[in-house]
Amino acid sequence: MKNLKLMLLGLTGITAVNAQDLTPDTVPQAVRASFQQNYAQATDVEWEQEYTGYHVAFEINRMDYEIWYDTSGSVLKSEQELAADELPQVVQNALVKAYNDFTIDEVEKLAIKGKTTYSIELEKGWSQERDLVVDATGEILSDRED
Repeated sequence: MKNLKLMLLGLTGITAVNAQDLTPDTVPQAVRASFQQNYAQATDVEWEQEYTGYHVAFEINRMDYEIWYDTSGSVLKSEQELAADELPQVVQNALVKAYNDFTIDEVEKLAIKGKTTYSIELEKGWSQERDLVVDATGEILSDRED
């Protein structure tokens, strides 16, 4: 366990060294154009350069978003905070069926290479929490107690 903690600490340090905060004018035009075309209403925009390309974190209507771009402006990955009622009906139905006595605490929509999943935190009372990953068809891919 100690080795695992040291390894995670080391990886965090490497990531921190590889990520550099950027001003918008230092982000390549292709990346900025892609972002502005799709997220013109974004606020609190923060750019970073990472070894794989560019990462931008921002808000729209007080909801958090993160997008990772390659150097040509193509989206590699995206994360979007959602309200529980924004989940697709098929995903909501799966949650009601499997976790009817839990409430949804947080939801993130993840898109990687055209595949969408939902990271969902559930809670029951003060002490029970579950972290789920559910695909767009409502299949529960991962379920762990938090």
